[in-house]
Amino acid sequence: MNNHAPQRPPRLSAAFRIGITVVLAIMAVVLCFVVYAGIESRVRAEADLKQTTLDAAIPTVAVTHPKLETRGDEIALPGNVQ
Repeated sequence: MNNHAPQRPPRLSAAFRIGITVVLAIMAVVLCFVVYAGIESRVRAEADLKQTTLDAAIPTVAVTHPKLETRGDEIALPGNVQ
């Protein structure tokens, strides 16, 4: 039988733990920035779409005014009369 006490894993040094904490904090900040950028781009795209829709909803109308001409009683119709 083995009378040795179970071995504990070696403790991590304070510098290593601080390094891991800093790396995790930086990763959290980067993740928050990515999430913010994604949400902000969607909000901007929605605002652009809303403005484009409002601009397109205004109908464009071309108005022509009739002109008075004195041509006589002749009417020009397409086709031949036989």
